[in-house]
Amino acid sequence: MNTVPGFILNLRFSRGIFRTYWRQAVIFPILKKKTILVNYHRLITLLEAFSEKFEIIIIEHVSRHLKSKFNPHQHGSIKSKSTSTNLVAYLDSITRLVHTHPQVDAIYFDFSNTFDAVSRAMLLRKLDGFRLPPTYVTRFRSYLPN
Repeated sequence: MNTVPGFILNLRFSRGIFRTYWRQAVIFPILKKKTILVNYHRLITLLEAFSEKFEIIIIEHVSRHLKSKFNPHQHGSIKSKSTSTNLVAYLDSITRLVHTHPQVDAIYFDFSNTFDAVSRAMLLRKLDGFRLPPTYVTRFRSYLPN
């Protein structure tokens, strides 16, 4: 990056600093179902352009380091895979099983609120345990305040 903002970005990035004002966001609810209950709203976050760019860069870098840790059958948090590709893989497996077994059972879990309760300290310990470069963990500490 040969621009002044690029220079500042690289300098901040190399030092593992994520400024407080870059973390500020506008959050607003989008109704998922026709009800006024809070549980049926999806929160949408609008980040500053720098923060969005930071997320894209971090996802690319961290994904490269953690790629070998992911199960090849995992669909969440994997580029080119989604809940739709997971559903296709699941239906393909179930279809084959139904033809060869008299009974097929499925168990579903609802993890919709799981990440609302993730401990930041635990998340940072886990990231540290994956042997990411130290500046990555420093950036996450800077980005995820207590």
